[in-house]
Amino acid sequence: MAFASPSSLHTARNALVLAVWLFALFIVALIDPAAANEYVDNPPPLIDRLTPEVLAVVWPGAVSLETVEGPPPAVAVLDEAGEVEGYIFSTLDVIHARGFVPTPFDAIAGVRADGTITGATQVFNRDTFVYRDAERTALLAIYLSSFTGLAYNQLTAAPRAPDFVDGTTITARAMRGAITDSARIVMRGLFGAPVVTEPTLDREVYLPRTMDELWADGSIRSIALTNGDIAAALEAAGATGYDLDTNLAADPDELYIDFRFALATPPTVTQNILGSRTLIDRIASEYPEGTNTILFGSNGRYNFQGVKFQNASSGYRLERVDVTQGDNTFEFFRDTFIRAGSSGLGAYTGIVAIAPDSGFDPLQPFSVNLHVLATAPDGAVTTLTFPTAYQVPPQYVLLPEPEPEPLWVSTWRDATPQLIVLGIALTVLTLIFIFQARLAQYRRLHRWVRNGFLLFTLVWIGYIAGAQFSIIHVINYLKAPFEGLDLGFYLLEPLIFVLAIYIVVSLILIGRGVFCGWLCPFGALQELSHKVGRFLRLPEWNPSPRVQQWMWLPKYGIVFFIVATAFLAPEISAVAAEVEPFKTAITSTFGRPWFYVAYAGALLVIGLFSERFFCRFLCPLGATFALLDRLHLIDLLKRRPECGSPCHLCERSCPVRAIKPTGEIVTAECFQCLDCQVEYHDDRRCPPLAKERKVRERATTRPAPPLGQPVPAFARTVEA
Repeated sequence: MAFASPSSLHTARNALVLAVWLFALFIVALIDPAAANEYVDNPPPLIDRLTPEVLAVVWPGAVSLETVEGPPPAVAVLDEAGEVEGYIFSTLDVIHARGFVPTPFDAIAGVRADGTITGATQVFNRDTFVYRDAERTALLAIYLSSFTGLAYNQLTAAPRAPDFVDGTTITARAMRGAITDSARIVMRGLFGAPVVTEPTLDREVYLPRTMDELWADGSIRSIALTNGDIAAALEAAGATGYDLDTNLAADPDELYIDFRFALATPPTVTQNILGSRTLIDRIASEYPEGTNTILFGSNGRYNFQGVKFQNASSGYRLERVDVTQGDNTFEFFRDTFIRAGSSGLGAYTGIVAIAPDSGFDPLQPFSVNLHVLATAPDGAVTTLTFPTAYQVPPQYVLLPEPEPEPLWVSTWRDATPQLIVLGIALTVLTLIFIFQARLAQYRRLHRWVRNGFLLFTLVWIGYIAGAQFSIIHVINYLKAPFEGLDLGFYLLEPLIFVLAIYIVVSLILIGRGVFCGWLCPFGALQELSHKVGRFLRLPEWNPSPRVQQWMWLPKYGIVFFIVATAFLAPEISAVAAEVEPFKTAITSTFGRPWFYVAYAGALLVIGLFSERFFCRFLCPLGATFALLDRLHLIDLLKRRPECGSPCHLCERSCPVRAIKPTGEIVTAECFQCLDCQVEYHDDRRCPPLAKERKVRERATTRPAPPLGQPVPAFARTVEA
């Protein structure tokens, strides 16, 4: 290969200047960082952000809105009577949450008094995988809308998982967590929801429920007995001739009593059954704090109050009903009984109060016992007891807020199958490099292994698993310690994290070529497409060594610019990173605006004629690894004294021209494709080996000297 002429160097310099200007115009055309920073630092009032379109999603049919200064800041949603139905909040205002990029997003959601989410959407997001991407923006909107109707602390049960938003799972998970955390703060700060440290009965919240709903969820239980049931019970007890003030045999199917009861301490139960808060307020004013109450009601012939309830000699005891819990029995008297008249529980209704120091635990199962008393002619009394178990429904139990599961835990759990596949692939790649000398001795096998692994990298790592490592990951990893982010941030992308560890280890051991040459999906796409160009016999272009040295420089300038602005102007850095076409060609599978697609397509077209053009001359990620390549400890690529003088076979066979005319391999620009090692071991192409092979062949074809004659010198040399 001839050295470049001065005119070609001049042309190369002009090309570099033009590339720098185009890069600057690219940034200016795509970003207005001042507007983004202004939104984050000084966002419009929340009520102004609630456009009709946003409001239709987060609180459909809202009647009236009112700004609440907080804390936390929110917008109250009022009903026609002016009562607060719930609040609309912004994650940017409440917790300043962020996702994949340093710039916080703004997700808006509504929450009712019972903790259910009324709707959610995003109004600002600079995630590089979503910004200006209409398809992913729409998918994220669908994902957030799946929270509607769920409790704020149960959003993980949403019908859609974060990976529904393909390519930006991190931000989707972050938005889910931010809405959960913000809603929790709103519930405590504006609804006054108590901070619960242990399971506690809900004594404050009222939610409208129908009688059918109360029956269905177990809030109300009953004991229904007919005349025939009582007669059968008396017969089973061996009692005959007992007086029950009724002829049981006259109509066995007649209702004797339908006794109903419910734990009345939760306002949702009592107010919906009685229709008002009158008795709730009376109990609160007349009885000690912590008093528990039970509603009794009945229909039928038998009155659950009994005669002793009216008799002073018996202490006005409610003889026909009591409650047992464990070894404790709780009896009731007139001074702890409040009549309630007719209600949804029956014609006769009353509330009994249980003192807070009685030992009764409303969270534990208990039994309500109905006693039917029968008197024999001789005055003997037989008591029939009909117990019914009761357990307070879980919706009335306030549980401590579970410690939020770190975002990364669920991502690793969900990614287990992919991690297994990636682990197998990395093991195979490790074995390839361990046995590379043996592999390189078989040209055809090397070609099949090389192309097969590149195809796996492109299809599975790139398009199926979406594990395209990027300069954005490097920047985020570098910035994390400065922004107070813990290990959990690094673990948010399991496949990327595993790849990052493998990249670092391989970079330290043998250089940058392991990732760039074998594990980069876009690099694989370029190399495979270039092979298509070779198959089509398209002309191939490679610069001369001196021109190539100039063309290596832009990627270093680009990575310096991206990393510097990452700390000084993150918005600019995020857009500058678009010089990588990875997101367009791999992560989005070309599903982005036309200018991104045109850019990525142009690079691939150039790659048809020039092997890995982007990787060699523009890639900021490759430049980063090339800078660090100088630290590698082991040189696996073998050389001979003849390499470069007089032999230039490996230099000419290197597809990316990473071998100098002197025969030295520039490992910072080497992609470890092993093509040079195939030539190194080929005794039909490598001149030193070919010479040795020919000597051996001549030795084996010369006739043996007559017996007793001296062995020729060349034969002795070969045998030695």
